Amino acid sequence: MSQAPRRKAREGSAPTARFLYGGSYATTSDRYVRAINSAASGFTDKETRVVSWYISVSPGPVPPTNGAPADLAPGVTMTAVAMAAEMGVNANALGRILRHLHWHRILVETHRVGRIVIYRISPYISCKGTAAEQRQAITRWNPPHVPGLNDPDPGAEPCKDCAAESRKPRKRPKKTEEEAA
Repeated sequence: MSQAPRRKAREGSAPTARFLYGGSYATTSDRYVRAINSAASGFTDKETRVVSWYISVSPGPVPPTNGAPADLAPGVTMTAVAMAAEMGVNANALGRILRHLHWHRILVETHRVGRIVIYRISPYISCKGTAAEQRQAITRWNPPHVPGLNDPDPGAEPCKDCAAESRKPRKRPKKTEEEAA
């Protein structure tokens, strides 16, 4: 097995080597991803799976053209059915999860095509591009709200899905034979 050839270093600079892994690379915020995956956040396993999926498929920034600043690429353009099949989630549940993650600003809406909403991962969480492109991208969006991480007001209103989750009736314990009599 041969190694990738090293590039000659310019005088006074460090030598560089090509990456031997396929695909693109993303800069990801350990702080946000860890908070989203923690039990304290209240996100379900399916929601964290959707976040991980969006981190891997969200496109990087579009290069600047004609002197205009770099902008975010449109987002993930797949049907909900195709995305749900790839993630192993029900398509109806996926729609609910996407709206919930959008409410928390973990997913950001880039544009709409009719009734179809195109999302991408928030640049605060993950960005495919240089640090300068990420700094430029986050100027256009508010930071995500991850429960337990950045709650400025603990008494603030939760999103509809979080509130509905807390209102679910608890299962009553089965009565023992003594209590039934």
